[in-house]
Amino acid sequence: MLCNISISTINNNLSAFYKTNYDVNLFYPFLDRLMKFDLDKDFLHDEFNILLTKDDLDSIDRNNIKNEDINFINELDNLFKTSKQIEIEGRFRRFIKIEELN
Repeated sequence: MLCNISISTINNNLSAFYKTNYDVNLFYPFLDRLMKFDLDKDFLHDEFNILLTKDDLDSIDRNNIKNEDINFINELDNLFKTSKQIEIEGRFRRFIKIEELN
């Protein structure tokens, strides 16, 4: 699923943007595993706010996931070399076919 996200790094309660407003494709089952860390439990909308520690990221099962997900995990993993926590804010981008509007 296409997601538009911003990633911030957090050290000593100070937040710094790493990337903002960029699109990433995330796939099931990885996306489902990542959503377990969503701080907003209201699943009726398309937004999410995820706060991860290195232990959280390491706890995500990496079996049966796509290369795009592995690349995203590796990018986050690299951020933990200099950060204690990572915050991912984003929204799902859904595309509606014209015939679905009728």
